[in-house]
Amino acid sequence: MIYGIGTDIVNIKRLKEDADFCEHFKEKIMSLREREFMAARQFKDIRGQVLYLAKRFAGKEAVVKALGTGFVKDIHLSDIEIFNDEQGHPFVELSGGAKRYINTVAKNEVRVHISLSDDYPYASAVAVIEE
Repeated sequence: MIYGIGTDIVNIKRLKEDADFCEHFKEKIMSLREREFMAARQFKDIRGQVLYLAKRFAGKEAVVKALGTGFVKDIHLSDIEIFNDEQGHPFVELSGGAKRYINTVAKNEVRVHISLSDDYPYASAVAVIEE
């Protein structure tokens, strides 16, 4: 059963393409584990980092829309972690306030499906929470 569906789009041009901005934005939107995961990736240039961050931000926004909450009820950006498996497919792990919230409202265990995409100057995401 579908619990919720969310989508988001980010205009990448609104993000600065410089190292200081990327570092600040990473600290703001990502958990420590996500920052470590990102550090292990090889980016050709700063634009690759900006695209990566924009997709992650869109993904987190899509997930809270699928939750039906937004970033309230003690749900933070770092509570929604987005990683990639060995084949490159993105997946979501909920923690903190996001996990506590879904555990109180869902009747069964949930799975979060996510799709991330970019076509400069946009990054987009769709999230589906399945019970």
